[in-house]
Amino acid sequence: MLLLARPSPSFQNPNTNLLQEALQYEGRTITSITFDPVRQPLTAEQLKARLPFDVGSTFHEHELRDAIQNLFASGRFADLAVDAEETPTGVALRFITQNAYFVGHVDISNIHQPPNSGQLISATKLRLGMPFVEADRNQAVESLKNLLRQNGFYHANVSARVEYRPSTEEAHLTFEGKSDGEIAFGALKGFLDVRYGARDGSACAEFSWEGHDENEPACGRGWVMIGTAGRLVGHFYIHNGDDSGFVCERG
Repeated sequence: MLLLARPSPSFQNPNTNLLQEALQYEGRTITSITFDPVRQPLTAEQLKARLPFDVGSTFHEHELRDAIQNLFASGRFADLAVDAEETPTGVALRFITQNAYFVGHVDISNIHQPPNSGQLISATKLRLGMPFVEADRNQAVESLKNLLRQNGFYHANVSARVEYRPSTEEAHLTFEGKSDGEIAFGALKGFLDVRYGARDGSACAEFSWEGHDENEPACGRGWVMIGTAGRLVGHFYIHNGDDSGFVCERG
C-alpha cells in the first residue's frame, strides 16, 4: 500500500486518507526496509543515517514523514514514494526513488547565427550543475524559439534530446535547429524562412533569408515559383543592396 509520496502541499498537510492509511500501521514493528531500485545515489550508510528508524523499530507515521524529508534534503532525489506491506510480524517498508539529475552539458547545433552561440546557450537558462527536471527541456526549447523569432526567424523549429547518465547523475542536453533550407549565391550564404502562397495565380514560395556575405552579416528576401520545363524562376534581394532574377534547374 502506498503511504506517502514526494513532498507537496498535500504532503506537508497530508489528507485524512493518507493519515488513516499510515496510521493503520502505527505501533507495528518494522520488519524490513528496502530501496527500489537497488542502486541508489547514496550509500547504504548514508541512507540509514537519514532514517529516524531501523529494522526492529516501532513504526510511527510522523517519523515516516521525517524520513522522506531527510532523504529529499540530500538533493539526490527527484521523486520518492513509500510502499508498506503488512507482514506476519509487522510492516515492511519499501522506498521507491527516482534520482535527481544535474545539467552536465548543453550543446546547440544547426541553429543559424545571429544570435551567437553565447546568446543561444544563455537563452536555455540551463547552467552547468543546476538541478534538471523534464520541464526544463521544454522551457529551453520555447526560449530558443522566442530568441530566434526576435532575430527574424518566425517559423524556427527546435528539437531537444536528453541523455541521462546515472553513473554521474548528469543530464546531457542537445538542441538542434531545423530551418526551411539554405541559400548560396556567390560568396553569400544564408538560411531560409519560407512562406507558401500564390503570385499571378500560380503557386509561389516567398522567403526571407539571413546569413553572411563575404563574412559580413546580411539578410534579404525573395520569391520563387515553378516555371517552364520544371525550372524554378524567382527574384532575390539583398537588404539595402543588390537584387537579381534567377533560374534554377535540377543538376
